[in-house]
Amino acid sequence: MNMLLKHLYKSKLALVFILFILKGYSGLAVEEHPRGLFGYEKLNDIRERVHREPYHSMFKVLIDREEELSSAEGNVYKQASLIKTRAFIFALTGDDNWGDKTFEAFQLLASDPLFVNNDYSFGLTRAAILMAFSLSYDLCYNTWSNKQRNFAHNITSRLMQSVSASMGPSGNYVIESNWMGVRYGSAMFAAVVLNDTLAAQKGEDVLLSSHIWDLKERLRDHVDASHTPRGWFVESMGYHDYDASFVWPALIAFQNATGTDILAFDEYVPKILNALDQHISGTVSIPAKSRLGIKPDLADDNVAAGFLKWPLALRIMPQEQLPFIRWMHDYFLDFKKPGLLPDDVFYSIVFYDDKQEKRSPTEGDYLNYVDTIQGVALFRNTFEDSTDIVAAFNASSYRKRGHAGPDNLTFRIAGLGNIWVVGGGRTQDPYGQTNLFPAPEKYEYVRPWSEGK
Repeated sequence: MNMLLKHLYKSKLALVFILFILKGYSGLAVEEHPRGLFGYEKLNDIRERVHREPYHSMFKVLIDREEELSSAEGNVYKQASLIKTRAFIFALTGDDNWGDKTFEAFQLLASDPLFVNNDYSFGLTRAAILMAFSLSYDLCYNTWSNKQRNFAHNITSRLMQSVSASMGPSGNYVIESNWMGVRYGSAMFAAVVLNDTLAAQKGEDVLLSSHIWDLKERLRDHVDASHTPRGWFVESMGYHDYDASFVWPALIAFQNATGTDILAFDEYVPKILNALDQHISGTVSIPAKSRLGIKPDLADDNVAAGFLKWPLALRIMPQEQLPFIRWMHDYFLDFKKPGLLPDDVFYSIVFYDDKQEKRSPTEGDYLNYVDTIQGVALFRNTFEDSTDIVAAFNASSYRKRGHAGPDNLTFRIAGLGNIWVVGGGRTQDPYGQTNLFPAPEKYEYVRPWSEGK
């Protein structure tokens, strides 16, 4: 009897050992992933969403975008988008085939020597690839084998250090520039999801990571310099769209790692808490060629309105703003338009709450927006549809470096389904300016209808 018990005991230990080996080999979770945009504990609830509306329609858009990206000739940006899209689909379905497809796309882009192996190539491109690699590593961790994880971790870690160290030729290193938001946002997000000791850490211990400690300071410096106290993004609304698409996911990941009781946005980056006001007051759901709305931007004539800020804002903005943000989210959500990007729909599936109270911004303080420091004023008539009218006035005589073009003093009008007053954007020619812009005396006016010209 004793011999039988000893045999069973040894057999049990052997079975446990075999299961442990198989667990590591098959790629089952050893650490807790995902943990960037949301925690592992929310994964099942998020997967359940795609079986009901409006999330099911969002998911179908994601499938359509994957088909478009996989069948088109891809530059590195499209390849990065394909990686993210496949990782999004795996996260929502749990289908290991999508995990395999994600890794195939990851390997292909990781072999591109121009952008991945060159630590000093164009920084904005490397940062975009870094976000794609980080998201896929985080979302596909539980389906990838240890070999695949190690490969992805090493590539992404090297790229994170590269982006953190240099933005390459012609990089804009002014701290308020959107370049610095892209730089430190992508690196911070990567640092959080790559830190494989996070599962054993709690709260403030996460800050002991040298990368995270440094990046949190650089990211805070950027947010503080790039926003006025009223929340206006000093390079204008268009650059804020781009900046927030990197900075806000990084803030979410950082807060997920530390906990809301440690990282309170009103203490860490208080200026972002009003950063959406300018977009609520200023954007109109006028159909655009490749986007879902128009804004009266004040730099580079970047009038297309990005969508990603709305679902991200549902995660990071104060509770009292959420009913109005949900209204704006639905105001721009149109599944028939081509402008929805994979990130747009995935972030909506993750952060949108169809049970959230919904209120028109006309009921809030959003018909007017004024920033006395920047010298900007926005006026709106109502919030209804594409016939809403917005007028933007910029009385500032100073613009931050890199975007101090001759269209500084101008106004814009958008509404009734069209753009009425655009502005000259980056041009040295006074013709077409929507303001009184005196030309220097040495300027020689050249009229195309002049004789001999």
